[in-house]
Amino acid sequence: MAELSAAETTAADPGCAPGQQAGTSGTTDADHARFDLQVALPMAPSCALDEAGLRSQLKRYRQAGRNARLIERTRRRLVVDLDQGVDSELVAHTVAVERDCCPFFALTWNPDRRRLTVAVADAAHEPALDAIAFALNIQTSD
Repeated sequence: MAELSAAETTAADPGCAPGQQAGTSGTTDADHARFDLQVALPMAPSCALDEAGLRSQLKRYRQAGRNARLIERTRRRLVVDLDQGVDSELVAHTVAVERDCCPFFALTWNPDRRRLTVAVADAAHEPALDAIAFALNIQTSD
């Protein structure tokens, strides 16, 4: 699975002051969110996003996943209810980008129910659901 190293993501993170590492004492919630972007990022092997695109997509997913609730997680399906405060246009844009870069995903966004469903048909793409769960910051016990 392709991934960005911590050094690659740290160098591109404008949120950290020079010489400052997120996750040190005295950090804020924003620092912890930046730290999440500095860890190795799981990626589906067939994802078409470059590093900058991946970081942007991760930021969108993290915003969308704030206070999300896991409804269902199977090997080939992930269903989450998103918080009422999450911008529907942000989610729609995130889904559109995902469809372009990873067409093997079956993505459904129902803004009225606040429900996002991501599924795969092929067993080879099952690990890609882990990348989506990671991006949404959803804990799964699959």
